[in-house]
Amino acid sequence: MATITVIQPSIMTETVKWRVAAYCRVSSNSEDQLNSYQAQLTYYSHKFKDSITEELVDLYADEGITGMDQCQ
Repeated sequence: MATITVIQPSIMTETVKWRVAAYCRVSSNSEDQLNSYQAQLTYYSHKFKDSITEELVDLYADEGITGMDQCQ
């Protein structure tokens, strides 16, 4: 007969936070896109502010810069 060993789960006493970063970008520098850009920055800043499970490490942002402009 086979022997069965039961391994009990361990209980974590310390809360581990995920380190996260957010990337905010718009595709042009038009007024409505810049409002969207600011809304994204605000959203992510507040989203992780009081989180128990995530820590916002940095916000990466690109304010309407496109690679196509560099080709002309």
